[in-house]
Amino acid sequence: MEPYQIFLLIVLPPFVMGILYGTSHLIARIGGWAELAQTYPCPEPALQKNFSAWNSVQISGFARYHSVVRIAATKAGLQLSMPIIFPGHKPIEIPWNEIHNIRGFNVLWKEWCRLDVGNPKFADLAIPTNVFEKFPVPIRERLNQQ
Repeated sequence: MEPYQIFLLIVLPPFVMGILYGTSHLIARIGGWAELAQTYPCPEPALQKNFSAWNSVQISGFARYHSVVRIAATKAGLQLSMPIIFPGHKPIEIPWNEIHNIRGFNVLWKEWCRLDVGNPKFADLAIPTNVFEKFPVPIRERLNQQ
């Protein structure tokens, strides 16, 4: 084995991992996930029947997470979490009383629900309508009345 090949085997993997780690943290900061996680920390991610995996979410019109977000509707609030391979994306639990002004919109062939988070508005969150419809009926009714 040539010396440059040994060098690449030693240096390249940590370099690539560092780039991926830094990029994930940067996306979390710029996209708004980190700020939401700081404002609405999740004590313990839910693993229950109201759990929907591999969803797409949009935060404040800028950050789009395609088919990587886990969404759960609990008694306490709306939980969002990411797989552990995305560092910098801590779990989020938004209390139901912090979610307002739910409205629908379409992007091409897909229906979405946009939710305002916080009072006053702190951020907005878009989730697929089919995920919103999986929430327990009392939660959907309460959110639709606001």
